[in-house]
Amino acid sequence: MRIEALITNRRNNRDAYMDLVYEWEDEFKKALNVPFWYERNYRGKRIVMKCLDCFPFMSFLVRTSKCAFLFEMSDYRTDCLLNEKNFVSCVVDFYLNESLESFVNKHNRNRILFVTSRQAYDFLSAKNLPFVVEHLPISLPTKYKIKLETKLEKKYQLIIAGRPNPVLNSYVEEYAKRYPDFVYVKRMIQDGHYIYMTSREEIIGSADSREEFLGLLRQAKVGLYTTSGMDNDKEQTNGYHQVTPRFLELLACGCHVIARYERNSDTDFFQMNDYWPSVDSYEQFECQLNKCLSKDPDMEFYSNYLSKHYTIERIRKMQSVIAGIEG
Repeated sequence: MRIEALITNRRNNRDAYMDLVYEWEDEFKKALNVPFWYERNYRGKRIVMKCLDCFPFMSFLVRTSKCAFLFEMSDYRTDCLLNEKNFVSCVVDFYLNESLESFVNKHNRNRILFVTSRQAYDFLSAKNLPFVVEHLPISLPTKYKIKLETKLEKKYQLIIAGRPNPVLNSYVEEYAKRYPDFVYVKRMIQDGHYIYMTSREEIIGSADSREEFLGLLRQAKVGLYTTSGMDNDKEQTNGYHQVTPRFLELLACGCHVIARYERNSDTDFFQMNDYWPSVDSYEQFECQLNKCLSKDPDMEFYSNYLSKHYTIERIRKMQSVIAGIEG
């Protein structure tokens, strides 16, 4: 089996959360030396899909017939045309918000399915499914590769990047009360824009683009991190708490990481308990933060650690798995 095209929705979806996915796609496309097949946006798409469900031989009008790879942002599949043997998907956010039977019925003609979550892989691989399931973890685009000698100027002590976790947020506020000289960076949403400001209400500026956001992370000495759905900081994830790309981004930006998570096979895969033990009390948080603020991050360790988690490594794994599939 050989991938001949890569399906992308970049012409229709320009939401900021997709920027990383498009970076993955760019790297996959280049490494596999295949063209993009662009998703089409047209009126009456839902009606067309229903018609094609009845007359699948007409699917060539809206879907490539080549063997194609794509990232699906949810395990809830709405496009019936993807359930064919020539499509290889990687599900990024697996929370099984429908029955397992429904999920299987929407994938039962696929020969192989990748999932980024190790928890999801463990769950699915234990079932008797009509398709092969493989683990293809989240990754950091290789263009962000850091070196042993990488040094970054740190302007801010700590940053709360993205959606705040209620427990860690309360720890930060308590720490700020006990240490008056401590200043951290937080996010607010204003008129649809992400605005970052210090705890002293000093506006830093907007960080709507991926470049602006990563540039801000590079200026922070410490970053907070939680797995998806921890402490209900995200809508229902059904007990799946996977490691997200933000964790790798913090490391690549030279941030000390203070993390909070429920230990599972996904956090074990990323060796989080070995190097970034979960903070479960304010006292632990204060102790970790004091240590982090007193020293620079070990960029040599970060460089070695990230070498296993760049996108090029995921591409190699995918190619190896695909090569073993007949046809």
